[in-house]
Amino acid sequence: MEKRRWKIDCDWGELNFHDGEILSVNLDYGNKRANLVIQLANPHTRAAVEAQGLYAFLMSCREPWGRGTYIFSVTTKRQNKKIKMDILFNSGDHMVIGCENLKVTACTD
Repeated sequence: MEKRRWKIDCDWGELNFHDGEILSVNLDYGNKRANLVIQLANPHTRAAVEAQGLYAFLMSCREPWGRGTYIFSVTTKRQNKKIKMDILFNSGDHMVIGCENLKVTACTD
């Protein structure tokens, strides 16, 4: 079994999240942190996203456009030392994360 090679602290713009699939979401309320693991459309790449200094987390699960688990788009906005990340799924659902910092680590087979 091959080990995955991790590239620490990727630049957010280096990765294409379109058609990626969120494999897991973990919230750590006490430490104000959210961790996402995303399988990117490139079949050999996963991204671990850590939202640090979490102040908001919202996710809808209504599937207004039909069933789906893939990422349609990711937008991030920075304002006054805060980051808002909005993930739109192909189902029409949204995941919105408000935090102070985003740390992204990529992993390849």
